[in-house]
Amino acid sequence: MRSIKLSLLACILTFSLSALAGATKEEMVQFVKEAAAFAKKVGKDAALKEFSNPTGKFQKGELYIYAYDFTGTCVAHGQKASLVGKNLIKFKDQKGKEMIKELVETAQKGSGFVDFHWQNPVSKKVEPKIGYVEKIDDSYWIGSGIYK
Repeated sequence: MRSIKLSLLACILTFSLSALAGATKEEMVQFVKEAAAFAKKVGKDAALKEFSNPTGKFQKGELYIYAYDFTGTCVAHGQKASLVGKNLIKFKDQKGKEMIKELVETAQKGSGFVDFHWQNPVSKKVEPKIGYVEKIDDSYWIGSGIYK
């Protein structure tokens, strides 16, 4: 009986620690690819509405979807609705990087990764983050990111 309890406790601790670790790079890429497939299936308007839904299907732990047009205007954001409608092309992170501009340039190539700094919604601190972006069509792209 004692070994069963210890095994159960070990399983619970392992699950708890993996949940605290956050998403992996591979999980982030898969998350964006699922969102891209969804966008192509339901269309732009329905997809942007769902991506902006704070309790929607594209909210998964630290992962959420953000979407921008190619001028740098935010068209959906799963964590900061206040950004929607704002052009952030010249926005600089705490290290001085024009991160939205770099994300746009990466999306124009189809897909890719960009390192930047962003406020972690859990810790409320600005932390290093890697984002993965994917072009949906000629009017917008989507992305997500994980904290390092």
